[in-house]
Amino acid sequence: MKIILVSPKKHFWKSLELIINNIKNSLNDWKVVDDIQVINEDDTVLLLNDCDIWEDVIKHIPKKTKLLIPIFGNLTIEVKRWQILKDILVDRDIKFICGSKRQANQVSFLLNTSEVFECVFPLPPLEVKPIHSQKVEMIYAGRITEQKNVLELMQSFHKVCRLFDLDFMLNIAGDFHERGHHLHGFKTENYHNACKKIMEQSQFIKFHGNLSQANLHKLYHASNISVSLSTYHDEDFGLSIAQALQYGHKLVLSDWGGHGNYIEHFNSIAVPVSIRERVATPDMNSFEKMLVNLVAPTIVDLEEQILLAKSYFSFESFQENLNSLIESPWNKFMGISEFYNKYLKISENYYPFHRDQEENLYDPIYQFYLG
Repeated sequence: MKIILVSPKKHFWKSLELIINNIKNSLNDWKVVDDIQVINEDDTVLLLNDCDIWEDVIKHIPKKTKLLIPIFGNLTIEVKRWQILKDILVDRDIKFICGSKRQANQVSFLLNTSEVFECVFPLPPLEVKPIHSQKVEMIYAGRITEQKNVLELMQSFHKVCRLFDLDFMLNIAGDFHERGHHLHGFKTENYHNACKKIMEQSQFIKFHGNLSQANLHKLYHASNISVSLSTYHDEDFGLSIAQALQYGHKLVLSDWGGHGNYIEHFNSIAVPVSIRERVATPDMNSFEKMLVNLVAPTIVDLEEQILLAKSYFSFESFQENLNSLIESPWNKFMGISEFYNKYLKISENYYPFHRDQEENLYDPIYQFYLG
């Protein structure tokens, strides 16, 4: 666990250390990052980076201290945490930051505040010399789950490659995951079996399993197109896509959530998404038509994408955004929306997005994720 503390004056670190010492014993490992220089002459600003420690940290922080709180897509799933946070955050000077524009709009709706800002999270810089290949080497990296639509991706990919005799390869890197399944009431056993069957039978698909970061980056380097048809409830930023961009990948993305930022700023192909009966679904016909005419990016394409990614995910850009936020006026957080209060209560005892749930909670929340 770590806490990033942002302050303009170094002597504040000692007083902040006292805050840390008051936190319960489970927080043994913490880190202060003091190389973010923030322009703020009046008082201290804390940037709390790890949502797992918010409840414990915030109750020990004086009310006058301003808080910058990143939201990592946890508003729908971290129900118990937000039942606590919704009260201890009230009447504090807070700005929430999100990794994408659409997530920021969603969070603003749920938390009933305009103090929510898009601020792209930085990535450690990489020096990459792209490898050019005329063959389409596609990669999906991430959770293998219903909401990520990995089975549909593999089925369509196999069908199109077989029908049109395409010399394409789809690399799948990740593991089967059930995070968020309880929101819809999903069951996974048959899904696992169906995925494994096509992985084993298709000559166009290679399953790599859950790779180490080092091996995953090797696979990124050997690939040239990243794909995600995800309509995941938590698709707020897309870290695997961000990492792929550092290798210059062309993108094929569902027009959903945090993918919208990448579609807007990078060389990408958008696959339309629609919501029906409380489930978001990518347009697989559109994906298949696109796939027939897909070509590998050129070396120039790869290099241009790498340069764009360096700027977009740079520490300097993140620092500039933080400075701008801190210098602008602050407002008190007045409490979450009535709708989010209702969501939290229903989620205690029932699948909030299940089709049998009397009230449709899904559409109002995920209207913000649509392109």
